[in-house]
Amino acid sequence: MAFGVKTIEAKAWQTPTNAPESGGINTNNIQAPCISKGLFFMSFFKNNPLGKMIEKAKKLDEAAVWIKVVSLKTTQEFIVKLNTTQLKDGFMNSKGQLLSEIGGNYSPFTVIEGNKKGPASVDLFDKGRFHGSFRVENVRKTSFELNSDPLTDDGTNLLDEWGEDVEGLTFESIDKLVFFLIPLYQNHVKKELGL
Repeated sequence: MAFGVKTIEAKAWQTPTNAPESGGINTNNIQAPCISKGLFFMSFFKNNPLGKMIEKAKKLDEAAVWIKVVSLKTTQEFIVKLNTTQLKDGFMNSKGQLLSEIGGNYSPFTVIEGNKKGPASVDLFDKGRFHGSFRVENVRKTSFELNSDPLTDDGTNLLDEWGEDVEGLTFESIDKLVFFLIPLYQNHVKKELGL
């Protein structure tokens, strides 16, 4: 997910045809000898609260905001919950494929002993150890990794049997993550701008 701050330059407002319909400042009517209208516009705001906020906005680093927001404990817990919910409730991997179509259905014994909904309700949840091992790691400028400990007590590697796409988010989960992140981004940007 990318987050950006659009820079609006003063020169865009220098002609009446480019002036905003409302709320803008038309510098064409400002008479300032020996000072260009754009320079006057910028110096007009330089030492007031709006100018200071504009300078802070210019310094915002979208990669730093991403890293900070995704590194929050609540964000990481939400990401893990999205991944494990896909498995437990949707019985699917990050590509939306049913796990039963990848590694087969549960045996009748597993359905009864594991209190499963049916043979095709493959959720990879036995005692909860695997689901509890999911974690967010290596948060970088534009990404993060979802990892888990896929080894069971009998030495079976769940990723070998059910595929590496068990770790990851479906498009639906990514949409939920975006809506979760928006207010966190907004709060961080407001804080950085001093609002």
